Amino acid sequence: MNLLELDRLIQAKDHPCISIIIPTMRTEKKKNYEVLKKAIKSAKAVLKNKPYPEETKNYFTIKIDEMVRILPSDILDGLGIFISSTQSSIVPFPFTVRQKIIVDDNFETRDLFYLRQYIKPYYVLSVSNKVTRLYQANMAKLAEIKDGNFPLLCGDDYEYEPPSIGTSFGSNSLKAFEKDKTAISAIRVKAVLKDADDHLAQYLSRDDTKLILAGTQKVVSAFLGLTRFSKHIIGKVQGSFTEKNVPALENLAWLTLVRNRKTEDEQYVHELIEKSNKNLAEGIQAAWNTAQEGKGLLLAVEKDFRCQAYQKPNDYKLLLQPPRKPYTIIPDAVDDLIETVSKKGGKIMFLENDQLKKLGHLALVLRY
Repeated sequence: MNLLELDRLIQAKDHPCISIIIPTMRTEKKKNYEVLKKAIKSAKAVLKNKPYPEETKNYFTIKIDEMVRILPSDILDGLGIFISSTQSSIVPFPFTVRQKIIVDDNFETRDLFYLRQYIKPYYVLSVSNKVTRLYQANMAKLAEIKDGNFPLLCGDDYEYEPPSIGTSFGSNSLKAFEKDKTAISAIRVKAVLKDADDHLAQYLSRDDTKLILAGTQKVVSAFLGLTRFSKHIIGKVQGSFTEKNVPALENLAWLTLVRNRKTEDEQYVHELIEKSNKNLAEGIQAAWNTAQEGKGLLLAVEKDFRCQAYQKPNDYKLLLQPPRKPYTIIPDAVDDLIETVSKKGGKIMFLENDQLKKLGHLALVLRY
């Protein structure tokens, strides 16, 4: 899954769009199958009750069964099956999800948006005293870069110098020395690491590009002592990695990225709470009213927070309790708020459930 594919799902408008999202466990295949089996049955029941032509219902019922047969072998913490007349995708989620079975005119996008925050490309630099490799990462998959800059080899071309006869001032003297092989090796490794650091400038041109270091503690420490890109480094993976154990590096690097992302989210939430003042609209009602005026710079919202609300005719203010009739019911005011902020040029940031509990589960950072 890449950003382009993800954005296609997020922007899809079709009749119908079927979203099947279930929580899964990485090591419990049997339980995952049982959960999926029940979810598929529910999805078919929802589809059956929709006012679509029978041929449409039959077509998508068959399509659902076909998608189940091509499920990936690597199951993460959640699984999404998305089906429409123009596209079909299976999306593994590397975070906990709640079960959602929805048949509508667009896909269920909360978890897709949240996933989008995780799949920005990052890099993994694997350093060693033999070869230094650079990988471009997309989620938990690594692709080695081989472009003339990387990989960098640290060849052992140390040559033993045997004793030789010297003739200084006309007298024969025995000159015997052997270079310190360990010292030379360290010098060569340091030179290669310096070259690697110089080459990194071509890949870390953006300030927000993340880099994970992998290698033994000794070589990683040597690189940290000379690098110019410390601000890009978000974590270290300790171990000796070669082309043969890339899957292990993929898993450890991905876990490092996830931990870093959660730490950044927690810091962001802390800053929001600390800066709660006139530049922050807390809760759905305050955020709704402010967003209508185009003041929303960034909406931070828990990814599964939903809220039914009400509006009186010709009044954009949001009510959480039904007023006297007449009024309009808004099934999920949070989705409408997300759309409003996006249309008016604001950004959306999804957080884990309950991270914004003190702020009413969402907060809108104001432009002014």
